[in-house]
Amino acid sequence: MNKIFLFLILSFLSFPKLHAEDEIYYVSPGIGLSWNFSGQFILSPKLSIGMLQNIFIYNITFGWALSKADDHYPYYYIEAQTGSYDILTRAVQFPLCTGLGIGVAFHTSGSQTKTYFKASVFTGFFLFARASFIYDNEWYPDIGLEPVIPLPLSQISFGVE
Repeated sequence: MNKIFLFLILSFLSFPKLHAEDEIYYVSPGIGLSWNFSGQFILSPKLSIGMLQNIFIYNITFGWALSKADDHYPYYYIEAQTGSYDILTRAVQFPLCTGLGIGVAFHTSGSQTKTYFKASVFTGFFLFARASFIYDNEWYPDIGLEPVIPLPLSQISFGVE
């Protein structure tokens, strides 16, 4: 897990940078409310740490998914995400971010931990429509909504001037 975490952090830090004044760093807590195709409810709290650069976002998301749906829950995950505010914004004249994420999920049952491939796609602005997928010899999708609160780090005072 440490190698995966290090890889994702280094990937995030190596995203191209244009101009420092065009970058906004943020943290974004959120909570996913979704259902799988069997109709089971899934609750997914998360925290993203990222950067908005011009019209692009880059972030690392840490979260977990809780459900009584099947043996794949609960799981914790880490996901590198990217997206753009330009793809759909022109068509609907409203700032929509559209993006995707790729990462890993970890499910612990007893003393065993299983690792799954995880992916997601999303679109929205403060309230995102999201589809999430984990893979364990077959795909396990869930679809739902995810309200988020992006907090620009430059606007948060840590008591240091």
